[in-house]
Amino acid sequence: MSNFIKTGNQVGRSIALFRLIMAILVASSLCSSGVALIARKPKYTSNIEGVYENVECQKKTDENGRRFYECNLEYSYEIDGTRYTGIHNSKQSSVELKTGENVTIHYDPTNIEDSTINPIPGKTIGFGLISVGCCMITVSFIVYQITRKIKGAGTLVAGAAAYNLLTD
Repeated sequence: MSNFIKTGNQVGRSIALFRLIMAILVASSLCSSGVALIARKPKYTSNIEGVYENVECQKKTDENGRRFYECNLEYSYEIDGTRYTGIHNSKQSSVELKTGENVTIHYDPTNIEDSTINPIPGKTIGFGLISVGCCMITVSFIVYQITRKIKGAGTLVAGAAAYNLLTD
């Protein structure tokens, strides 16, 4: 019986080490993507008030019964006396938008015609990816340390992995 537990502990440690290595690889990818998003220069650095010129909304219901609006929006804005227009598709708006309402337009000052209503928050997504990567490594490292320091924990990890293989 003692050899069975010893073998189970060794297998469990090996599984935990493998998971730690895989977590480090995936977390490295997440962190490098996060750093790239944080370091990237934002495209839409200027903003101005504009107006919705044409709004077409359809009321829809998702699978949970929540109601939302799917809208096709045409907006306009004026810079240095020149009027520019843009189109945006809002997939899930909780509020029905109306023609004539004011809206903040984000645009590229090097190409004023290039604009959007909802720019992608690169820094927020980048910090989120880095946080997820750090959490993955931390949890995997804790599990690995537990399998090394506590007798029987490796057997538990090996048993859980075997159970998952059999039931999935």
